[in-house]
Amino acid sequence: MHNTDLWDLISPEAKLALLISKFLVGAPEPEKINECLTGQHLDWTKFNRIISDHEIYPSAYIILKKYHRFVPPEQLRILESNFYSNLLNLTLLQQELLKLLRYLQEIKIIVLPLKGGHFLLDMQIYADKAYLRPMSDIDILVKRNDYLQVQDILESQGYIKELYGFKEEYWYNKNYHLAFTKKKEDGRSYIIEVHWALDYAVNKSQLTHLWERVKPIEFNQRSQDMLSPEDNLLSLALHQRRFGKMLLLKNACDIGLLLIRFKDLLDWDYILAEAVKARMRTVLFSVLEQTKILFDLSIPTEILKLLSVPDFKRKLIKKFIIKYTFNSSQITLNSLYLKAHFLLYDNFNEPLQFVLSIPQEQFAKFYKMKPYALNTSILYHLRLFYFSNELIIILYRLFLIKLKNLF
Repeated sequence: MHNTDLWDLISPEAKLALLISKFLVGAPEPEKINECLTGQHLDWTKFNRIISDHEIYPSAYIILKKYHRFVPPEQLRILESNFYSNLLNLTLLQQELLKLLRYLQEIKIIVLPLKGGHFLLDMQIYADKAYLRPMSDIDILVKRNDYLQVQDILESQGYIKELYGFKEEYWYNKNYHLAFTKKKEDGRSYIIEVHWALDYAVNKSQLTHLWERVKPIEFNQRSQDMLSPEDNLLSLALHQRRFGKMLLLKNACDIGLLLIRFKDLLDWDYILAEAVKARMRTVLFSVLEQTKILFDLSIPTEILKLLSVPDFKRKLIKKFIIKYTFNSSQITLNSLYLKAHFLLYDNFNEPLQFVLSIPQEQFAKFYKMKPYALNTSILYHLRLFYFSNELIIILYRLFLIKLKNLF
């Protein structure tokens, strides 16, 4: 079964990409895949762009090589090359992550792998499909008080701070992570992002019990502390409010698999309480709704009700997911982010305040300006007018929809 609202609106290439992501979450549909490959002409260039944008290309090779009679040989060669390139990259990143974790364990620093790093080690979630999840960098979470020691360890291993043209105090005082890079002799570059929080301080969306609830796992005959499944779900949901690809199929697969693997074990009372406390009910609803739409996962109706997201916002979120998951090229990334930004907070004040109090560095990054140039500073101080057209249209539409629902 598919969500017909989405399935009927997307291209044949997008349908095949969706079926590949469903394979990742354990819902293979061979008849549908066969139908996509044989029922109509596929634009393989368009398909490659979709699976690359959504970062599911390694899975495409594993699936489509079984249907090699219907896939052009050159297409299979492209997929095969990408598959083995990803496999090598994951192997090297895993080795680098394990080495870093060992060093930090030796000096008694608790470090929690985030996102891809978590899935590389926690075999409960991706299981034998972990090698299919692309990963470009290593994200770790440490306590803020431990950050300087972690920095020393990284620098002793040849890593350097990557400030991306911004002042260091911006990263440490107004952000929640800092990147370190290292170039190896083979020309490869490694990036480690050290997080001391999961969200910008201005948002006040911190998980206050996260460190009390870490769960040790065994990996390579060593014990490693990890986020609990509940905190992992909440952290993945928070990540959707970042500037970037908030509708990425890879991220949706992360959440879908986590929900499946821990279906009867998740402490929903804790999840709901933290979502309320961290003011992230709406973004949590959004990622749960996304898994329903994409993968037909059954989310308890009572859970969705208890998140208390207004009906008009629920409808807008569903419309946003259906409209833009495979059509994001029709709109700029900035505009897409602003639309999502005003949907994924629990009230209108927070996203508006975030925009109005945005640091000059983030403003410059958003509009691809030099962060400390005079013209950037002038436009930054006039940012209300700079943002105004997009903001007014979005807020006006939200107001009309809310007004309509009141009557």
